[in-house]
Amino acid sequence: MRAVGWSVKGLGLVLSGFILVACGGDDDPHGADASPGTGADGSVVDASVLDGSVIDAAPDDSGPGDAAPGDDGGAAFDAAPHGDAGPGGVAIDAVVTSDGFTQIRQGVLARLIITGNQLEEIDSVALGELPATVVSTSPTEVVADLGVPHGTAPGPRALTVSGPAGSATLADAIETTVYIIAAGAAPGGHGTFQSPLQLCEEETTTARAGDTLSLLAGEHVCDFDEQLSLVGGLTVVGQGAGVTIVRGGAVPFQGIDVVGTAGDPPTVFRALTVVGVPSGPNAIRVSVGGPFVADDLAIEGPGLLLLGAASATITGFAHSGPGIGIDGGLVFLDVSGSGFTSSDTGIVVGAGGAIIDDSVFDGCGVGIQVGNMAPFTSPSAQVVGCELVDSAEGIVVANASVEVTDTVIRDIEVTEPASLAGVRVIRGVLTMTGGEVSGQDQVGISVEGSSFSEGGAVAFLDDVLVVGGPIGVDVTGFPDNEQVRMRDSIVRDQTVAAVRMVADGANARADLGNGGGPGGNQLSVVSGVALLDARDERTPFDRIIDCAGLTLNGRSYAGQLVEGPASLLPDYQIIAANALQF
Repeated sequence: MRAVGWSVKGLGLVLSGFILVACGGDDDPHGADASPGTGADGSVVDASVLDGSVIDAAPDDSGPGDAAPGDDGGAAFDAAPHGDAGPGGVAIDAVVTSDGFTQIRQGVLARLIITGNQLEEIDSVALGELPATVVSTSPTEVVADLGVPHGTAPGPRALTVSGPAGSATLADAIETTVYIIAAGAAPGGHGTFQSPLQLCEEETTTARAGDTLSLLAGEHVCDFDEQLSLVGGLTVVGQGAGVTIVRGGAVPFQGIDVVGTAGDPPTVFRALTVVGVPSGPNAIRVSVGGPFVADDLAIEGPGLLLLGAASATITGFAHSGPGIGIDGGLVFLDVSGSGFTSSDTGIVVGAGGAIIDDSVFDGCGVGIQVGNMAPFTSPSAQVVGCELVDSAEGIVVANASVEVTDTVIRDIEVTEPASLAGVRVIRGVLTMTGGEVSGQDQVGISVEGSSFSEGGAVAFLDDVLVVGGPIGVDVTGFPDNEQVRMRDSIVRDQTVAAVRMVADGANARADLGNGGGPGGNQLSVVSGVALLDARDERTPFDRIIDCAGLTLNGRSYAGQLVEGPASLLPDYQIIAANALQF
């Protein structure tokens, strides 16, 4: 982040926690000569001076309203244009900032010019719940400094002045706003509707936790080769992902870097699109902080990287590749109603966990990857009601525990890239209930195992439909403990094998139904063999595949023990001295 000081524009002062809204130094709208704020004697008496010197309150330097010393040599303010206080008492006619606006944003110190009647003894000024400091008074004008804290709620507020002579209130006098960001705003704005900011200018980075950056509709072009640095706890909101777009100009956009601290309020991104650099950094990177929330957020190019936020709740997210759509890092993800198109990987669940619900992955390299084989991470994830179409690999389980429910994984294209596996379990546990895996170019569900550590790969399949491809369910890998337990599932229309056991001498097992509960599984092929046991014999304890209640191409072998080597194509084949217990 580039350092941004809390400087007061045009004053040369430093005010901790606030920025004075004042443009051009001598821009007092209450002087009427060619150089506002100039007294009749030629001295400068600008209304933004804070040292207590005389302030020009008159509308005309040539008339009786001149605030310069009067004919008697005194320094009193002339009460014109209202004249002496009448019987009406204290009254407010109008209030504006020192540069003529009626809006003030969060996190600034603004000077108010209050005009009215019988104001010379005013000693208290407040805008709604916000107190102001009286700087000077005259019969017709009060000058006061108002601090609007960060996080102040937007909206119009009444101004109240009071003193020994009485009080007066002007309804809806000044509106406080969030940071208002407009496409094509003039540089140096204040961040209100009347004077908006550009997104990628230093003033934007003064926002603090609890503030809101409100991006109006349009293309917000950031034309510098640095990341936009923001603090955690902000709300960044557009008018809709289709109409509020953040992109680069002559220089590609380098993304948004959000750095928070523990205990921050939620960091929120809502209703906008961020266009990143295809080979560049993440469009949005969120480091340690409080919860992260995204809704109706679209990212093109490298997507959202979360590094240690407390949690992340993401709804209506859209990503189009290349790059990773959401990289969860250590964060617990809750993703729903989202879409990922042509992503290198749609979602990566690192060392945290995830619930992924009702989301679509189309044409991705990997739809969902849970875990990465790193030691001592072992994330978990639930995938519910999702659709993964034309991904090279739908779901990858690597040193993780994943539950997949009512999810459809399909390959319906005949073009590259080939669909390698609907679900691939490298190490860990897959529990899949309901749903469909179909049309894969190599294998529907692959249980591979790994040589990196003990524990192997395990798949529990219940009421799953696996259709087409060379191999439906494949159990293979290194000498760990690869196994499949399948119930009430259908594996059909394969060209090599519906279920294959190939383990290179490993301890691979399959439970397709046993005496304690028939499996109710149906295996059938269009060519090849329905059940292929290509394992080398290991021990007497894992040589038998339990097949109670299993049908092969519609035929039952109930009660039979078939010891290999044996072959009855296209129903079964046993390569070594293993056995099938029907």
